[in-house]
Amino acid sequence: MGYASISSFRKLTNINKDIISDDVLFSIFPIADRLINKIISTPVKLEMLQGNINGSNKIFYTEHAPISDVTLKNILAVDSCDIADFDQSTDAIGDALAGSLSNDGGSSISMGKSGTTEAFVTYSKASTSRDGTGRRLKVAVFIRDIQQLVHGNAMEVRIGSASDAYYTKSFRRAELRNGLNEVNILLTDMGTSGTPDISALDYIFIEFNVPTTADTITAGDIKMDNWRLEDIDSPDIADALVYYVTLDANGRKILGSAQAVTSLLRDEGSITMTTAPTTTTAIGGVFCNYSYVSDNMDWELVNPAACYLAAHLVSFIIAGSAPNYRSIEDGFLRRDLAGAPDEWMRICYSLLNEAVGEDATGVGFRLGKVDQVTF
Repeated sequence: MGYASISSFRKLTNINKDIISDDVLFSIFPIADRLINKIISTPVKLEMLQGNINGSNKIFYTEHAPISDVTLKNILAVDSCDIADFDQSTDAIGDALAGSLSNDGGSSISMGKSGTTEAFVTYSKASTSRDGTGRRLKVAVFIRDIQQLVHGNAMEVRIGSASDAYYTKSFRRAELRNGLNEVNILLTDMGTSGTPDISALDYIFIEFNVPTTADTITAGDIKMDNWRLEDIDSPDIADALVYYVTLDANGRKILGSAQAVTSLLRDEGSITMTTAPTTTTAIGGVFCNYSYVSDNMDWELVNPAACYLAAHLVSFIIAGSAPNYRSIEDGFLRRDLAGAPDEWMRICYSLLNEAVGEDATGVGFRLGKVDQVTF
């Protein structure tokens, strides 16, 4: 999940792994993403939705749109790696289940190389068909020792609509690290082979390349988990809580439990319910909790803004403002390496100010104007 990404953060901030590790960034990014989301989103509590309550109508509309993705979890699972059913190349060790690399609570796929006839191993399968339009590919990959891989095309991932029509991304060894790696790339930023259908992606593939055919990799020294397609700029049904309100004996509203939502259209502010409310089940009306964003939102600016906010948070660790009692004197020595925290924030807010636009829905950045007020 996230607006911020490791690759963008490194390019925009010049803060390398020697200063702040990827593991620390993976802890910081969710905080930065959540803060950015709260800045650009305006919450609406218990708004009465527009639409007929007649026992047959299931479509209702919010007053404000576009609806915001506030859960940051618009995820399409491609393969959870909970079943060892991948096809392998000649030298590849048969896939097997191992402990999870992610928080999905399942398993991962253990891989390796035992044969000595090829200088690579591949694992592939036909997966659940998914529409990848506007989405990022994310995969968790564990590599115990990257020195076992070649300098150039050390690892390659593919996702496509067929084995000869796919999106592809190669990683040099210098782009990888010992331990957990997170593939995180927009599909349209990947290379292509053939003519993949982005709306029907049902093929996944991963390859590891070693220096010579004689090189082997112990089973479990490379693992993968949780292939998924994410789009946190688009809300899903979890981003709208809808209630069919009834009334008690005194006429007070009773919310009850949130009702099931079938689909949601961001720009139209349209919410389709699973069951149609009636004048009995929703005698008090149909109400909703949701958030909305500027109708001129520039998401290309939101992503770097999240990186700069993450840099602001990270700078306190680098500068020693966050106490490290094992090397407390290092705080002074490292302070200049962090950059100016206020400068990171200035860049962040400048980007967000432009991202939300100048119209009336540019939330959170312009002063309110009040006419005819007497003090």
